[in-house]
Amino acid sequence: MDARHDHPKLVLPPPTYPAVLFVMAWVLDQHLVPPFIDGVSSAQWLGAILVILGLGAAGWAVLRFMRAGTHVEPHKPTLAMVRDGPFRFSRNPIYASFFALFAGVGMIMKLEWTIVFLPILWLCLMLWVIAPEEAFLSRRFGSEYEHYRQKVRRWL
Repeated sequence: MDARHDHPKLVLPPPTYPAVLFVMAWVLDQHLVPPFIDGVSSAQWLGAILVILGLGAAGWAVLRFMRAGTHVEPHKPTLAMVRDGPFRFSRNPIYASFFALFAGVGMIMKLEWTIVFLPILWLCLMLWVIAPEEAFLSRRFGSEYEHYRQKVRRWL
């Protein structure tokens, strides 16, 4: 098999899902405002904390990919399996950070609809990103990945 094509075949790049859903939440928020967290400044502080945690987790994970000499981008070849850093605690720390960033930015901007879209984001990532990636990693790394999968949780 050509190494350039040795990667999971995903429908869309993973950041597309939170980006599209966030825009949808923003559009809905401009026209149909549900009173979930309106006027609660403490929610904005919590949002800022979530953004910082999300950026930190994603950055840490990207650094681990770089150190392992493999690609973060799922459309590029997977050259190594990363199991250290945040990957000791979660098989998907970057996707978990998507949730923190999505919710955090929504809270900062008081876009209440982001709360409604969180489960949709989870479903999109599970069906169209994580399931294909896990199937690919299982084929690519075999028992090494299966052992890792049994040992480390999918999320947190």
